[in-house]
Amino acid sequence: MPKKEWYCWFISSLQSYQQWGSVPLSPHSYQHVLSLEFLTLAPLV
Repeated sequence: MPKKEWYCWFISSLQSYQQWGSVPLSPHSYQHVLSLEFLTLAPLV
């Protein structure tokens, strides 16, 4: 996946996660999401 596409997908998943949570994300929540996304994408890189 091209870097730009990955970035757009990453931002949209963060936004959807934020809407799903319906609460402002704390830094800890972002860290959790980032690690989750990383674990999901790591095999693809």
